[in-house]
Amino acid sequence: MKFFFVSQLILLFSLCVSAEALPDFVYDGAKKTQERMQKYDRMVITQQTEEGSKKTVRFGQVYEASYRLSAPHDFEHYTHRLKANLLKRAGYQKNIADRQRFFQLARTPEQWISITVFRDHYVVRYFRQSSYPDTVSFDTSRPYAYSERLKKLGWTVPPNTYIPHIRAFEIEKALYTRKGAYQFTTQESNHSVEGEVWKIKYAWRGQQRDEVRRYAILHQFRDLVTLRGAEILFEDATHIVFRTVRSGENIWGLFGGNDFSVSLVLVQASSRPAQKILNASALKHALDTSGRVTLKGIYFDTGKSILKPASQAALKAASLLLHRYPALKLSIEGHTDNTGNAHENLALSQARAEAVKVALVQLGVDPVRLSATGFGDTKPVASNDTESGRAANRRVELHRQGNVGQIRSIDAFFFKPEGDAKIAQQRTEAHDSFDLNATRNKSMRIRGRSAAVRYILIENGRRARSVSAYEIFENVQSNLSALGGKILEQTDESMQFLIPKGDGENDVYGKIDASMGAYRVYTIAAENVEIIADKNSTKKAVIK
Repeated sequence: MKFFFVSQLILLFSLCVSAEALPDFVYDGAKKTQERMQKYDRMVITQQTEEGSKKTVRFGQVYEASYRLSAPHDFEHYTHRLKANLLKRAGYQKNIADRQRFFQLARTPEQWISITVFRDHYVVRYFRQSSYPDTVSFDTSRPYAYSERLKKLGWTVPPNTYIPHIRAFEIEKALYTRKGAYQFTTQESNHSVEGEVWKIKYAWRGQQRDEVRRYAILHQFRDLVTLRGAEILFEDATHIVFRTVRSGENIWGLFGGNDFSVSLVLVQASSRPAQKILNASALKHALDTSGRVTLKGIYFDTGKSILKPASQAALKAASLLLHRYPALKLSIEGHTDNTGNAHENLALSQARAEAVKVALVQLGVDPVRLSATGFGDTKPVASNDTESGRAANRRVELHRQGNVGQIRSIDAFFFKPEGDAKIAQQRTEAHDSFDLNATRNKSMRIRGRSAAVRYILIENGRRARSVSAYEIFENVQSNLSALGGKILEQTDESMQFLIPKGDGENDVYGKIDASMGAYRVYTIAAENVEIIADKNSTKKAVIK
């Protein structure tokens, strides 16, 4: 309490001293009614030029005072005399225009005065440019000031060079997702950016409000990111949107706030190339027709046998094919072009076939159902004299071994996560119903056999909260693509989908609700579908 009173006295003393150092702005018996001295503030200065009105933003010390006039006067002539008198006291010697509001008194440091006159009072703003207080810094080598609540939870986020330390502020909320999306708004358009996402919120924990004005924080942060090569895409009084593209970085950011709260959103952008793969049904059709199929979408570096991440979609399709047909056995065959040594090509093709087998086993396939063989360059399908021919010869094929056997119905258990997870809830119903908004104009009621599973993703023994709903839906979409399905409707936390009927099967409708590190899958095999609301028709229809 003693410190509070002392700090208030110091603030009051500094205000009085600063006010006494300024010219006297009392005119013709006016009475001062309000006074404010801001140590660091933002001032928008409007100047009349030959090209028209020009606005510039300055930052520094601002003194503002309001004065009540003693009596009404002839407004236009009185306004001119009032301004001329006050400007002369402030040291401005040039002629003034009646419509002019801002007057520059000095250039080093910049000093400006603004006089706004009303019928019964006038307002004077006196501005002196100053440097930013030492408020914001970038330093990932020292720990951040997290709130006590976050400390108790052991809650931190991975480092990012654009997460600042802000004097007198601490981080009260911190969220990180490995894959997500955020929409940044600029003057021209909206930009939806995908990638790693950080969302940080700071809360003020200081004592002197003057020391941590949002303008100082915002524009010191702006200067720091600009020095790092950032491009400012949008800014206003409280926020900036920026982007940095350098040294492999592609970072988008939104920074801003008010006197007591500051927020930061960062996205380390990533792009996912489009991949053309055969889904599980197409793979099955090719195996039924010719007994073999080239597994498109399998990628290796030249001369290497390590699968590249882009191969995941094709591997997912093959694994779901094997899950759909539990009795199916496959031979995985590796092939190369004739570049290089034949013996080395044979070894490379064997290693690549083995790599695909290991990847399918990791996706839950019984290794007994798989074999792997390399043939090197002995079975070309095109000429090795052209690059396109050599590319066609570098391939992985799947060959059917024996009968396919019975099909397994698609249900919620087909959407299990690939990593560590636990099943929190599960159930099946022989007869169930589910209402679905198929389009904006149509709703349906589906009846049939249903299944529901709730998965909780695990990392290091704890719920994987860094896995966002966005990433979960991305993985679900890979399953849908592999099964030949499509999305009917999607929001930030929910997705509805359809998987068309397969061999002797019914259409499968489903819904997935996701949150950070968990999701629930519900599926229903449609025995009949009833349209219960159609704005384009007054009749009900039943589809069997």
